[in-house]
Amino acid sequence: MKNVILQNFKGINFYHAKRICIKGNIALFTIYKNPKDFANKYVVRLWEINRQLGNSFATKYCVVKGTLEECRNSLPEGLYKIDRFKSDDPVIVEIWI
Repeated sequence: MKNVILQNFKGINFYHAKRICIKGNIALFTIYKNPKDFANKYVVRLWEINRQLGNSFATKYCVVKGTLEECRNSLPEGLYKIDRFKSDDPVIVEIWI
């Protein structure tokens, strides 16, 4: 899957997350530090959780920034932060839902 890099997930770009919710699923945003596909960068990737099947997958939509604060500022308002679990991949910084 080829990445679609957005400037942020606000305004018209919020449509991608809204479409997930319209289908009855859950949209969440995962922030990564230094993932393999974007070395030395922070990345926000939109994930979809399928409530009926109980599975989740990363969408092709992401935001690439130089700092954690820039990533946080790229998110839509009204989200709640979930800290990473010790069992998460070490490149995961935090999750927003």
